[in-house]
Amino acid sequence: MPSPEQERTDRDLRSYAAFTLVAMVGIGVGLCANPPSANTLLALLEQRFPRAEIGNGMDVAGVIALGGNPERIREAARLAQRYPHLQVIVTGAGGRAEVLSLIGPHVSPDRIAVEGGTEYLWERISDRSHHL
Repeated sequence: MPSPEQERTDRDLRSYAAFTLVAMVGIGVGLCANPPSANTLLALLEQRFPRAEIGNGMDVAGVIALGGNPERIREAARLAQRYPHLQVIVTGAGGRAEVLSLIGPHVSPDRIAVEGGTEYLWERISDRSHHL
C-alpha cells in the first residue's frame, strides 16, 4: 500500500499530465481552426529581414514577387525600372493583365513572367538563369 505522500505525488503527476494533454489538444484545435495565412507568414518574413542594398544591381539577375500583394508587385516594378537588366517573376498574383497593369508601362512585358502558383517557380528560375 503506497504512503499518503506517494499518493499525493502520483495524483499531482496525473493532474499535471491531464492538464498538459488538455492544453496540447486545445492548442492543436486552435491552430487547425485558425491556421496562419500565407500573407501573415510573408509579413513576418518581411519584418524580420531588412531591405537589401544591391548597389548597381549587376550581381542580381532578377526579382521574384511572391503572392498577390500589390505593394510587392509595385516594388518589383520599381526595381525593374531602376535596373533595366532585371527579369521579373510574379507568382500567385492572378492574371498577366492584372500584373502588367500594376507594373505599369515603364517595364517591357518581355521581362515579366507571371505564374499562377509556385509549383513550377523553381523550374522557371532555373530556365531563366541559363539565359542570363
